[in-house]
Amino acid sequence: LASGPARLCVALGITLGDNGNELVSGAIRLESPASAPPVVANGPRTGVSGAGGMEAYPWRFWIPGDATVSPYKASARTRRG
Repeated sequence: LASGPARLCVALGITLGDNGNELVSGAIRLESPASAPPVVANGPRTGVSGAGGMEAYPWRFWIPGDATVSPYKASARTRRG
């Protein structure tokens, strides 16, 4: 249901009307569960070519082993070399 940023927004009911809202004290509130925080991995964005898709820009975050994480897919440009 929430594999990827667009599907996550749909699952949470986030729309373009929420653009600019604070994530901690505004209309959208993200909180950690009461249990221990999960291990969070990071890496390059999936399907993005150019500088933003490089290891130097770890802008993709996920919880390893979580079923809602979309699989990594290199950009077409990266696959061609």
